[in-house]
Amino acid sequence: MKKILLLLLIFTISLFAIYNKSDDYYSSIVIDVFNNESKAIEASKSVKNILSLEKDLKSLESKFKFKIVKSNKNSHYIVELTPFKEDKVLAFTYIIIRDYYPKAFILRYGHIINNPNQLTKKELEQKIVNDIKKATEEEIEKARKEMITIAPNSGGIWNILYGLITITILTLIWMLYQSQNMKKLQKKMYAKQFLLEEEQKKLLLSVGDKINTTTKDIMSERDKILDEPLEKINKSSIDDKIKTIRKADIKLLDATNDLVEFLKIKSGKIELKEEPFDINTLLNGVSSFLTSKYKNRTHIDFIININKNVDKFIVGDKARLNQIVVNLLENAFKYTTRGEIILEISKVQNSKFEFIISDTGVGIKKEKVEKLFKALDGENDDIDRGGSSSSLGLYITKELISKMGGEISVVSNYGKGSTFKFTIPKISDEKIDKEFLEQIGVDKNYNKLHNIVVNNKIMIIESNSTAAMAISNMFEMFMNNVMIQSISTIQNNRGVIAEQDILLVDDRILTLDIILILEEIKRIGDVKIVALNTLLIQEESEDEELKGKKAIVIDRYLPKPLTPARVEDLLKSIYVNELEKVSKEGRKPRKKLKIYKEEMPKSVNITRASFKDFSEAKILIVEDNKINQRILAGVLEGSGIRFTIAINGMEALQELSKYYNKFDLILMDIEMPIMNGYDATKKIRDNREFDELPIVALTGLTEQEDIKKMISSGMNGYILKPLHIGALYTAFKRFLDISHIQDIADNFEKKKEIAFNSVPHILDIDEGLKRANNSTDTYAEVLKEFIDLYGDSPSTFEKLIMEKRYLQAKNLCLDMKLITSAIGAKDMNALLVEIHQLFMYNLNDKLVDYIDKYEMEMEKLLMNIEIFERGLD
Repeated sequence: MKKILLLLLIFTISLFAIYNKSDDYYSSIVIDVFNNESKAIEASKSVKNILSLEKDLKSLESKFKFKIVKSNKNSHYIVELTPFKEDKVLAFTYIIIRDYYPKAFILRYGHIINNPNQLTKKELEQKIVNDIKKATEEEIEKARKEMITIAPNSGGIWNILYGLITITILTLIWMLYQSQNMKKLQKKMYAKQFLLEEEQKKLLLSVGDKINTTTKDIMSERDKILDEPLEKINKSSIDDKIKTIRKADIKLLDATNDLVEFLKIKSGKIELKEEPFDINTLLNGVSSFLTSKYKNRTHIDFIININKNVDKFIVGDKARLNQIVVNLLENAFKYTTRGEIILEISKVQNSKFEFIISDTGVGIKKEKVEKLFKALDGENDDIDRGGSSSSLGLYITKELISKMGGEISVVSNYGKGSTFKFTIPKISDEKIDKEFLEQIGVDKNYNKLHNIVVNNKIMIIESNSTAAMAISNMFEMFMNNVMIQSISTIQNNRGVIAEQDILLVDDRILTLDIILILEEIKRIGDVKIVALNTLLIQEESEDEELKGKKAIVIDRYLPKPLTPARVEDLLKSIYVNELEKVSKEGRKPRKKLKIYKEEMPKSVNITRASFKDFSEAKILIVEDNKINQRILAGVLEGSGIRFTIAINGMEALQELSKYYNKFDLILMDIEMPIMNGYDATKKIRDNREFDELPIVALTGLTEQEDIKKMISSGMNGYILKPLHIGALYTAFKRFLDISHIQDIADNFEKKKEIAFNSVPHILDIDEGLKRANNSTDTYAEVLKEFIDLYGDSPSTFEKLIMEKRYLQAKNLCLDMKLITSAIGAKDMNALLVEIHQLFMYNLNDKLVDYIDKYEMEMEKLLMNIEIFERGLD
């Protein structure tokens, strides 16, 4: 606003330029005109204060010598600042004075010396209009200098006044126009905000309706089960209703999760981690989740194609990246009924990762693409995909990618499919250090494996060419010589196949005729035959003869979509003998565990107390059903048997990988999410460390083929569900040597004493046991929890100290001080007391000296805990 007034003022002053050639010319700023002298005096004092307060005016007053003048004319008192001979000084001063005295105005005094060319009133008006349109702040001074001078005999003073009025009117019109524009803009903004709020209300109502409807569906199906007459209840009808409830459960969970994520994003509460992780764990998790959720998509090939330039370990937020990839792939699965769904990953310019998700689904209409990533109400969430897409999922995806510093785009051809592409910056891999690699247990034999399989000949026969190329890329990561061939090669070039080291063949083309040819090829060559099956298709009943022949000919099954980790696992399993040769010498040969193919007999007169015969045995229970978990826990509690529960095969493998877990027996359920019992058992048997570990199936399957499958996967027997305490006892008796267990029980005190004596004064066992109510199991569990929670605390402590986050470091040490006191870790506790005193006396600069001490003391403590636990095993 001040700029506008300044512009107006300069133009006004310029109209009086006829005076500025004379020394007699000057101007005054009239503050106001008063009826009595006292008010005029008061105004003069006020202006004096203004001049002293406004530094710029004070400086101008000193330099240009203007002053406050009070005069009396016709009984009126005038207060003015005068004289001003410089227009710029006059204009600047006037603008400031107007802030205090809005009624202030300018007067001109002097004579006209120059007599330039005259203009008519109309010409003057037109020039003013034209000039004010063209003028900019930079041109003000130029305009002032170029403005014409008006002679007295042309009615100059009237022209001046007329010019002033014209300028004022034009300015007012312009300001009114601007005001109207601002109002229109404000209305548009309000309208846009209103529409946004309405969309969000509509969205929340829509999601709320979904949750409400789904909840009602669940309750309805539950009521149907409860209200069903007893005579009509059968397993089939119950199973159908439970499946419906499970589907509704998933819908409810998805809707709720999306809503929670949406609200987190809107409130700005999304936080991203920067942690190193294995890209394989991401890919395996994504493929396992999707193939489990979208079973029976028989006409879809799900393909993962990872470029060789993508690092095995990357830094970022694994959980959020997983969420993004799953959201986009789920969107593809939702709208694709046949063809391909492809996930491609590559590194671009060594500075970012590029993910491309493409499908051959129904595509998206052109007019809907721009709305694709908006949080719409979900009304268009239908299968024709003429609408936008899956409601909140894509909006959440875009926001997460943006927060990671990346971008997402989509290209779609309606009726043919869509391609989503997003990039995220590559974060510095400084965190992928030796400590991290040791922590996650990088396979020490990786390089040895690489050396063994290098330059091996591998042939791929796959019905989908895109999948074949992706598979080829992964095997080439291990420097293999890979060729892709058609099915005709099996029929016409048997000799070529016999020369290969590995033949990868699509399971879908394995007819009985093809299997017979492969059987013949195996007789003339040492080729390993690997069937590529898809996780999207549930196992179907096959011809008995075909199934039998497959069991003989097929060496391994490799599930699609392939990931580098699955390829590596395959090579390990095929070349395990060669790996053994390059591993440590002197390993004892495999011990053959006895296999029981018949149903586990039920021992008689068995009670819970009977299981004390196996006191101190350690059991891993792999079971996802909570009722069965409770039954087993109820039987084993109080027996002295230590047990751990895993809810799926993947968790079982994780438990087995922990160095402190030494199990004597595994009870393995068959049907489980993420990883079933068959696959988990195969993976366990691939590791020679578990050669002597018995695995007993928990199953309701009784068909001979099912039992064969259990045995062939590596299980040693099976217990039928519903579980019977007598059958469970028989299994324990067969695989847990009672006399051996009794020896352990008899000598336990002696072993405990040895374990205690093995640990010097770093760990006060007596104190720890006392705090654990003299329960060795409880104490061991507390130590295990301590390792899980604080095992890596030295790195945390160092990071907090180096980043000067002393409050967090203090809290960590306080927690550690309490827990080390509870477990009897005297030396560590003493060190923490010292560190805590430094915090108390605010000696933070000395904390750096304690980083190495903390790490060394913690290493000694962890070593002694391990010695103690080994003494108990």
